[in-house]
Amino acid sequence: MRLLIGVLFFLLAVLPGTAQAFCGGERAPDTLGGFDEFARGVMADWQVPGLALGIIQNGETLYCAGYGFTSMEDQVGVTPETVFAIGSITKSFTVAGLGMLVDEGHLDWDRPVRGVLPDFALADAVAAAETTPRDMVTHRSGLARHDMLWYGSGLSADELFKTLRHLAPGAPFRSTWQYNNLMVAAAGRITEALSGETWQEFTRRRLLAPLGMTRTNFAPSVSDRERAKPYEKDDGDVRRIPFYDMRAIAPAGGINSTVADMLSYLAFHMSDGGGLLSEGQAKAMQTPRVALDDAPAHAVLGPAAYGMGFLIATYRGQRIVWHAGGVDGFVALLAFLPDAGIGVVALSNLDRNPAPTILTRNLFDRLLGLAPLPWNAWVASDYLEWELQQHQDAARHARARDVTMRPSRALAKFTGTYRHPAYGEVRITLKDQALTLSYGQFTLPLRSYRGDIFEIVKIPVTSRSHLEVAFLNDGDGAIAGLTIPFERAVADILFVRAE
Repeated sequence: MRLLIGVLFFLLAVLPGTAQAFCGGERAPDTLGGFDEFARGVMADWQVPGLALGIIQNGETLYCAGYGFTSMEDQVGVTPETVFAIGSITKSFTVAGLGMLVDEGHLDWDRPVRGVLPDFALADAVAAAETTPRDMVTHRSGLARHDMLWYGSGLSADELFKTLRHLAPGAPFRSTWQYNNLMVAAAGRITEALSGETWQEFTRRRLLAPLGMTRTNFAPSVSDRERAKPYEKDDGDVRRIPFYDMRAIAPAGGINSTVADMLSYLAFHMSDGGGLLSEGQAKAMQTPRVALDDAPAHAVLGPAAYGMGFLIATYRGQRIVWHAGGVDGFVALLAFLPDAGIGVVALSNLDRNPAPTILTRNLFDRLLGLAPLPWNAWVASDYLEWELQQHQDAARHARARDVTMRPSRALAKFTGTYRHPAYGEVRITLKDQALTLSYGQFTLPLRSYRGDIFEIVKIPVTSRSHLEVAFLNDGDGAIAGLTIPFERAVADILFVRAE
């Protein structure tokens, strides 16, 4: 009932009556009859404040439009010129730029990266010596994601690069696919080393300017009425959140763009490099390199593999190339069916929402001349299953909580500074008879869980919750360190007490 009321309120108070069309006509073409209404309904169901999308068919822009608002507070309508964060779609820009350097003979995808970046180092000595640029952009270096390092620590790009040598691998070198933002950010340093420019300068000169992407930028936030504002859903309510600064890992996720600009970028890839990138390098990006272990959630989706900056699979028998992007308060999707000549870009300003995926698949169904599948209902069902799993996990965690097991000493004895060579510093403080953990941008209350184990209830804007902070004793019984499960693929991260 609360969800239904929220949806009704959203329909009445947030969504405009019509799409704010900018290109491709004042309404969806006849082949997309009813799509505008469908799009607004999906946005209402998922409480998405604003969304822009564009479609390419057979090399031409078929349609692009904006729906909803850039800001729920200001009620500025979204247009195809509204700027959104595109998140990890940025990775394909980085790979395309590296491909240009390969075309020019400055780079070899398959030579060890240390030939270009002598200071590149990993905890796995074999991986450090043998990792190539291709390994870095196909996520097969063996390094675990360690996303809480760049997301939470506040470290700079240079500092993050230097910490790679202190991060535990999640798998043997080249044994499996492990998505890794840190490694793609490091790959951007190759661009800088070979071009003599910053990654941003190179990307602007070699890609954005030739493609006419004049509204695209790298700024973490700007006071622009046409810049979509970020939102998240918290306990059923949609609330504004701060812009997240992606500059430390910009080559992995730092671009902001518009649907109008992104259609030019989409056309670039759908035309095999558009004269800026060789056909061979363009096709190399769209060639499967590493298989993903996860089975498709639905029978119409084929098994997925990762290429170079793109994922590749099949959709209803058609080859599909795509990449999604997610930054705090934004979800984006670029996807195309190369053999059918159909491509879609969808950008939105609500954290972790599925509307771009639902709308893109619906558009593919319509333009392929197939009966549209009930993606909105299917994804809602998937979400309910995920939500149930989350509740079950939380219940199991709660059952293991035992407040009768008191901490081994007074809370003041746990306070101090704890350090890890990569993750940096954690500070534990005491106020009003409760412990607080400070790490980078986060200040998080700790709740007693069991003995010398405390819990972080929720890390803001992320799905990470109920993390157990375990304090460790040395041989003399003093607190010597603490561990936090920041990365699931490796042992809990050990912070050693410094003071």
